[in-house]
Amino acid sequence: MSYKNYNLVTGAVVALLGKESTSGEFEVEEVILPGQLEQSPIIGEEEPRYFAFASGLNFGENNNGSLELLLEFLLGGFDIGNIKSRDIIKVVVAGNIYGPLNPKESYKDPTSKIDCFLNQVCQSIPVYLIPGANDPTTRALPQQPLHSGLFNATNSLPTLHLASNPLDVELMGLRIMGTAGQPINDLKKCGSDVVTSLDWLEATLKFGHFAPTSPDTLYCYPYSNQDPFVLTACPHIFFAGNQDEFATRMIAGDNGQQTRMITIPSFSTSGQIVLVEASTLATTLINVKPCIGPQ
Repeated sequence: MSYKNYNLVTGAVVALLGKESTSGEFEVEEVILPGQLEQSPIIGEEEPRYFAFASGLNFGENNNGSLELLLEFLLGGFDIGNIKSRDIIKVVVAGNIYGPLNPKESYKDPTSKIDCFLNQVCQSIPVYLIPGANDPTTRALPQQPLHSGLFNATNSLPTLHLASNPLDVELMGLRIMGTAGQPINDLKKCGSDVVTSLDWLEATLKFGHFAPTSPDTLYCYPYSNQDPFVLTACPHIFFAGNQDEFATRMIAGDNGQQTRMITIPSFSTSGQIVLVEASTLATTLINVKPCIGPQ
């Protein structure tokens, strides 16, 4: 795939096509990116089925009732527009289920509240929980799954899947990949303000690498014989959690690949989650933040 206004960073593997000038310099005529790998076809469903993506639940912060509304929605307490909550078949929590530590305040461990929340959701819907920067696990990428011992009420349920960050999983015939947002947040330090989180997410897809700035400016484990961040297939859904705002784009590959790209906003500040329909990859932004007005 030819280079088309993608911001190149240290760690991106590219091929350069050009020639040597009379002064002995190499003149680059074209930059070739790895592009998208092969992708399995999507199996269509007659009835709508949705994957729900959330990030930045930040238990321990004051959420003004947003988490209670989210739980009620996921459990079928109410529908929004044409979206029926019973049609949600999987939930992906993309990092930061724990809120950040505030050294100026006394710490109140939210683990029991998280366990209760997960236990209620997992009674009905499988949950894939990946860690983020706030969560009690390894800081360096790839982050190890949260320990099952944290969630005494939920860890026996087969519907709770404690996953690593980055996530790479196949669900309902769809390859779903993404991170809790650390690689994208690090890449944003390298470019101008006009380059959005979604632009950087697309760049990592074209680079074929989850975290091209590791280990230079993003902590990661040292590896000598393999790179765990190399994409081994073309995802159908590619996401980054804990971003400032929701954005989405469909990317078409040279061989008919279709990838739905999503930046997932932090729920604690936006009150928003993202639904992706399994057959069409169409997205719907769901806002469950309560309206707080004058009493």
